[in-house]
Amino acid sequence: MSFDFRPARPEDAEQCAKVYNDGWILAFGPSSGLLPPEYIQATNDARLGRLRSAIPATGGIDATGAVLVVAVYVPDNRIVGVCAMGPSREPDALPAFPLELHSLYIAAEFHGRALGHGMVREAVRVLGWTRDSGAIFVRVFEKNPRAVAFYRKIGGAVVRREITRNYGGVERDLLTIAWESVLHLRV
Repeated sequence: MSFDFRPARPEDAEQCAKVYNDGWILAFGPSSGLLPPEYIQATNDARLGRLRSAIPATGGIDATGAVLVVAVYVPDNRIVGVCAMGPSREPDALPAFPLELHSLYIAAEFHGRALGHGMVREAVRVLGWTRDSGAIFVRVFEKNPRAVAFYRKIGGAVVRREITRNYGGVERDLLTIAWESVLHLRV
């Protein structure tokens, strides 16, 4: 199987939204019960518009300093993975971690093919992050075992556990998994 990793372009918005939406349903939907169905639906309904306004016209790094990288399945030119990384969206809450892996989703049929590794590597390259760029974190629901296992596999360690009600008003355990430097990401 052949895959390309590159920054998203405006014409990718619909395919990116599909990967995100399917990922949310798989990870947080009825089979896991993590989030209320109406919250997932509302988030997914709004996603395409957000992506269309966020992806820079030329691809690459957006106005916030973040990048959305896609995994493209070459045989049919289909986007099968998305990974957003950039500056922390919570610098006051997590001052020790200036960088954030915002999101990472892969179409279920392509799980286990190292696409997450490839997208993270490409995002770090596009952003120009180095050893001196700082520590990086990701937030993940504790009851999302696939994601927790992936982040641990690439060298992350749980540095914080908290309870949140930010996702549809449902109380859930949220982990902060972190790396001392982007160079500690085992990708």
